[in-house]
Amino acid sequence: MRAADGSGELPVPTYELFSSTEVLGRMAMQRMLAGLSTRRYPVGLEPVGQRVEQSARSTSKSAVSRRFVAATETALGELLAAPLGELDLVALMIDGVHFGDHLCVVALGIGIDGTKHPLGLAEGSTENTSVVTDLLTRLRERGLDTTRPIFVGIDGGKALRSTLRFSGQITFRGACPPPSKLG
Repeated sequence: MRAADGSGELPVPTYELFSSTEVLGRMAMQRMLAGLSTRRYPVGLEPVGQRVEQSARSTSKSAVSRRFVAATETALGELLAAPLGELDLVALMIDGVHFGDHLCVVALGIGIDGTKHPLGLAEGSTENTSVVTDLLTRLRERGLDTTRPIFVGIDGGKALRSTLRFSGQITFRGACPPPSKLG
């Protein structure tokens, strides 16, 4: 839209909102996390008519995938940088999770009210001491209170147990036995 005095163009807030990649990225991420695949993404869109659908951009599999990757990278970056000093945690769960050929050691905090807080993750080939130590160090640097006792739930992995006991980073109180030992 041009200014009435001819001085240039004026921003149109509604156009800026609907052309914003942030909104499109957030919508793509919500739909993908709800289980809609990139292949079926157009099915989850509002009906807009055949003429608009034929000229539509940014709904191809690759465009949606790029938006999803960008949105999840942003969300993960925010998660891994969030300060932890205000959390009142009573438990810390640490475990390795396999994603294809990759392994991530994940830390999940549980607050006094039962709220679960994803705290961080570290990628490694196994749940080894250096990966777990790196994860705990980064959590402490982000403000996790490691001076007071906290229950730590682990699956019984030797590297996790020995790292927690001897790292001095967490006041270790106990660990869950592996499910096979529970009966």
